[in-house]
Formats: sequence, structure tokens, C-alpha cells
Amino acid sequence: PAGAAAKLVAKPVAKPASSTAKPATKTSVTKPTAAGALAKPGAKAGTAKTGATKSGAGKASAGKKTGAKAPQLSEEEQAKRDAEIERELEEQRKQREAEEEERKEKERKMREEYTKLIREEEERLQKREDEKRKREKEYNKRKQQIFELAFDDELYDVRKILGIADDKGNVQRACTSLGGGREKFLCPCLGDPWFRGPDSMLSYVEVDCLDANDSSALSEASVGGALQVMEELLRHGAFSVIDHKDSHGRTPVFRAAFMGKPAAVAMLLRYGADASIRNKENESPADVASDPAVKDALAAFDAEGLPAIRDRRDAEMQAAWTPPPPPPDPAELVPKTEHSARIGLRALADTLDDIRKAAKRQTVLVDLSSNAQTFLRYRDNNMLLAYKPGDLETPKVRMALLGALRFGKPLVLDNGDLELDWTRVVGVFDGVLAGLWDLLWGCSINQDSNWMKLVQPSDGENCKEQAFTRHCLDAFQFIIVTKHPQVPSEFADHFFLVTTA
Repeated sequence: PAGAAAKLVAKPVAKPASSTAKPATKTSVTKPTAAGALAKPGAKAGTAKTGATKSGAGKASAGKKTGAKAPQLSEEEQAKRDAEIERELEEQRKQREAEEEERKEKERKMREEYTKLIREEEERLQKREDEKRKREKEYNKRKQQIFELAFDDELYDVRKILGIADDKGNVQRACTSLGGGREKFLCPCLGDPWFRGPDSMLSYVEVDCLDANDSSALSEASVGGALQVMEELLRHGAFSVIDHKDSHGRTPVFRAAFMGKPAAVAMLLRYGADASIRNKENESPADVASDPAVKDALAAFDAEGLPAIRDRRDAEMQAAWTPPPPPPDPAELVPKTEHSARIGLRALADTLDDIRKAAKRQTVLVDLSSNAQTFLRYRDNNMLLAYKPGDLETPKVRMALLGALRFGKPLVLDNGDLELDWTRVVGVFDGVLAGLWDLLWGCSINQDSNWMKLVQPSDGENCKEQAFTRHCLDAFQFIIVTKHPQVPSEFADHFFLVTTA
């Protein structure tokens, strides 16, 4: 019994040990909460590893799927593909460089041409000034000579200086030769502007010119008794200074009387000189006359008959032959309005830009020098030539206008030597779209989506409304170029007139 008891006692002891080991094993598996509480960091690490494993597995799976659709390139194929991409990029870079170089070259040529035009205009103006200065110098030289020649009675030289005769002494135009027995006071060529002053073609001197002492050539001839020169001067208009006083208050008849020239006194009285005019010392011609013949001539002076002589002289003056006046300056024929300006070529670009920014009127450019037309050709614009066949056809006009609005350019209508015709221009633009001309000259074509009225379905994506930016629309401008200074009133009333001469 003692041995059996010992065996019975031994068995229960072994069983708890066995049962105790089993629960420990179960606890680690079936009760993760307790285990997790005891070893939380280990659990996270285990989880991270598991996630990484899953992720790696997913990538491998994705890699297998991708590889199935697009097999990887070999190193040689990849290198070849990279070289091709590099070559394409290099070609694109070279193309951009070429385009940039072309743009710079175009700007350079435009700048050179613009500079050339300005230089030519400045040279032309300088040449005009030099010619004017030369004429004035020649005029002053001739003017100084005529007083001495008049005193010396040098008839032929005086004629040359007055333009009555050419350099060889041949009488020009309708001048009649001197000789006795003429009943008329004046020469038929009187009043010819060809022979008048420093602005005449050959700088001829006026018959009524004055020297530094306020004395006329007629007065100098009277002092010298130069009868031929006196009559030639009087017949060609010097009667306008027949009573003119010099700086001492002396008239030609006063000086002739003082110098004892009876024939000169008689001639002056016959042409209507007033012998009663006194000098600064209150002396009359009769007071200073010492020659008996002079006193007799002055005694015959009839103050009451003076008006009749002058009326006859003035009647001849009005009936004298007068050639047609020289053609006016073309720039003076351009209408003068509140919206007009005359400028040089150098200021053209800024003037056109100022007109565009004002957004109130379009521009008519009166190009009298032909340089403005050349200037516009080298600027970025859409140009229609009215004198070129096909340029004013409806499709071309529509596309030119659309392009100018789309890319912010001026639309230039070059009318050349043709006369501006309002009706004709209206027909050109209203033929594209009814009412287009009013939208154009009224500066409203680029407002309120009016430009979309020009768009047709066949124009494609580039002409959709979103393709027209406000910046480009505001940069649009319409310019009409003409060489005719006589601009019709319709254009003068609705456009800004800019004249370059």
C-alpha cells in the first residue's frame, strides 16, 4: 500500500506539470492579447515585416504583369532609343535657334531700312535747306549789286538781276523792249511770280527791294539820273515805292530834284510821284531844287491831277498779264481738321501707336514722300494693295482682317496713286460682311465679340473665340495709305489724317 500510494501521488504530480505546459503553449497562440501586452514592440516589428513582405510580393506581381504587356528593352535598344530622343531634341533646339536668328535678322533689316529711310528724309530736308540757303545767299548778293547798277544806269545787268533778261541779255517772256512813244505805263509781264524774290527759282530780286538805308533801286537810279533803268523799274512795278522815304525822309523825286536831274523828276511825276512830300527837315523837293529845269518841272506838278494818273496806272496794273500761280505745296492741300497732323518719318511709329491707344479713330496716312509706304512694308502687318489684282477679293480681305485681329497686327490698305473713293472702300468691306465698314472705321470691330461675325465653320480651331486674346485685339489698327493730298471729306470727318512729307 505504501508503494501504491507513492505511485498514485506521483501520477497527479506529473499530470499538472503536463497540463501546465500545455496551457502555456496555448496561451502564446490563443491569447494574443496577453502576449501582445507583454511583447508589443515585437508584434509591430512582426507586422511591419509582414507588410513589407506583402508589398514586395505585390511589386513582384505588378512587375510580372507589366512585363507581360511591354517587355523590357535591351541595353542596346535602350541606348538607341535614347540617342534618337537626344537627336530629336537637338533638332528642335537647332530649329528654335534658326527661327530666333531669322527673327533677329528680320528685325535688323527692318531697323536698317528704317534708319535708311530716316537718313534719306533728313538728307532730303537738308538738301532743301541748303538750296534755300544758297538761293538766299545769291539773292542777297544780287540785291547788293542792283543799287550800284541802278545808279550807273546799267540796264542789261539790272534786267538780269530782276529776271527780265537771261544771262545773255535776251529779254524773257512777254517783256517789251524799251523805246519811245509807248502810251502804257506798265510792261505786260508785270506780276509774273517767276521773277519775285528769294523763293523764285533763280533768286531774282524784286523791283521794290530796299537797302540798309531803306532806299530803293528806283531812288538810287533817280539820284544818278539813270532814265533807262528808272523806266524799266517803273514799268515792272517800282511805282509801289515811288513815294517811299529813305532813312532821312527823302523820296526819289526829292533826291532827283536835289541832284538837279530834270528828266528824272519829269518821269517820276508822269508815273504819279507826289512832289509835295517833305523830308525830316520839313523841306520839299521845290525847296532844295537849284536847277531851273527842275524848278520848271516841279512847277508843272498838279496835285489835283495826281489821282487820275494813279487810277490809270492801277487800271493798267489790273489788266497786266499774270501767269498762273505756281503749284501749291501738296501738304497744304491736305484737309486741316481737329484730328490731323503733319509729321516727319521719324515720328510715324509713335504717332500711329498713340492713335491706336486712343481707340477713337482709325488712320488715313497721306504719304507725300513715298517713304511711309516703304516703312510700313517692313513692319509686321497685313497689307492689302488696292492696285493689285485680287488683293481686294472677298476671301482675301476677310482672312487678312481676321489674321490682323487674331495676332494683333495693323491691317493696311495701300491705295497708292489711286484716288480715295468712300463708296468703293465701303463696297470692299461690306462685301465681306454687311455693316463691316461701320464696325471697322468706328473702332468697334474688336469689341463685343464683333470679330466672330467674320469667322466661318471652315476656319478651324485657330479662329474659335478663345483664340482671340484681348491683348491682340487691342493691338489691332486699321490704316489707309494714299499719295493723294486731296482727301475726300468722308475720310477727313471719320479718320485721323496723318501727313508725311
